[in-house]
Amino acid sequence: MSRLFCTLQLLPKKSLSLLLSKQAPIIVSTRPFTTEEAPNTKQKPSADSKGFISQLIYGDKQTNSEQLSSNVFARDKYEHEIITHKVKSGCMDEYLKLVAEFYPGFSNKLHHKVSLSGSFSTLVGKLDNVIHIWQYSGNDAVQQIWDIKRNDPEFKHKVTKIQSLVETRSNQLVQELSFCPTSPPIVTNGIYELRSYLIKPGKFLEWQEKWQISIRQRSNLGKLKGAWYSKEGKLNQVHHIWAYDSLAERKKSRKYAWLDKGWAQSVQSTSNITFYLL
Repeated sequence: MSRLFCTLQLLPKKSLSLLLSKQAPIIVSTRPFTTEEAPNTKQKPSADSKGFISQLIYGDKQTNSEQLSSNVFARDKYEHEIITHKVKSGCMDEYLKLVAEFYPGFSNKLHHKVSLSGSFSTLVGKLDNVIHIWQYSGNDAVQQIWDIKRNDPEFKHKVTKIQSLVETRSNQLVQELSFCPTSPPIVTNGIYELRSYLIKPGKFLEWQEKWQISIRQRSNLGKLKGAWYSKEGKLNQVHHIWAYDSLAERKKSRKYAWLDKGWAQSVQSTSNITFYLL
């Protein structure tokens, strides 16, 4: 099984970061999403859901039950984009300053189309990485924002300055899991843990069902701040973010989770359909 683990720090408004340490997170959305905003998520499978593509994405008929399919999508009208920047060594302070000056204003100006869910810097894992999570009002909004990025002179000027401090960039369009709408932006003094998994092709719905059961075993479910699966970009990936007051609290929380036999069994069941932690 392959998994990705990193500790993030949420960036404050004047100093963005992902794996949160003792700094406050930079969550600058003016229209935070709440569970109350989530529409009815039950949907009927599409007409071609029994075809080859459906089998490839969702798995075999035994797993691809109508009930499971109806629970895949959360706030289906929303799209999320995860953008990762590898910042050049020694340039983090300047990078964070530029991002803090530009991203909040851009998000506020176009809040009806896009909002910044959070920006994080890595404390443990792939160092010098900064992760930004954007929420779009729909596919049309994604396309419109991409057009602005290509054609708006002011945007291009500011982004060019930011990108001059970046070694590599990557992005991925993801969808919320139905039972875990993205948490509203908050400020904390703790850390965030980002976990990413590569799921075997055709096993996503099976993984989702088993993972949903497994998290019910955890008493700290309220600390789960978001969970997504990839739609465009690198496929067959799932990501989830957990918030903790400190590394010590994370250790204690995981210790108690493993004392629960149901949790241990659920982890074993999901590992059979997972390639690895990214």
